[in-house]
Amino acid sequence: MISNDDILKSNFVFITVGSTQFVDLINEIDNENFLEIVENLGFNGVAVQYGTGSPPDNLISLINNNNDGNFLIECFSKKPSIDQYVQKAALVISHGGSGTILECLRSKKKLIVVNNETLMHNHQTQLASKLENKNYLVFTTCSNLFQSIQDKQWDSLTLFPEINLNSNPFLDLMNSHFGLE
Repeated sequence: MISNDDILKSNFVFITVGSTQFVDLINEIDNENFLEIVENLGFNGVAVQYGTGSPPDNLISLINNNNDGNFLIECFSKKPSIDQYVQKAALVISHGGSGTILECLRSKKKLIVVNNETLMHNHQTQLASKLENKNYLVFTTCSNLFQSIQDKQWDSLTLFPEINLNSNPFLDLMNSHFGLE
């Protein structure tokens, strides 16, 4: 099994589903096709935070059966903090939760947000769509995730603006992004 330090020192993709579960996203990335795509793009590892859902068994099997050290895989349900993964990742693939989105954008991360179509009223769509329109992130579905990764639109995103801590950051952010000024 690899150590936490190994993955954090690599050029890796971080996948996070947040504090609950996102079965469709985990199922989509739980195969060798996903690993081949990210490896072909120059990444040498993936870290998967799968929340309260089922672990990505195929990836875990690869960890246990093929640990040659050339491509690193780490899977975990929860950690006290995922900050170090967000900070060190070369690319983040995330659920559409506003906290995770804003954390990634403030950390100047290349971000692909995957729509969880099973959520009632699909409430995460509004924020992610607005931010995609401003070219801060790529917004996709599970079925289009592989294509979104391969298209590399995430490699030419606009950096999220710095927040002025002397103002009310939340109100300023909402005003500017939703055109309420």
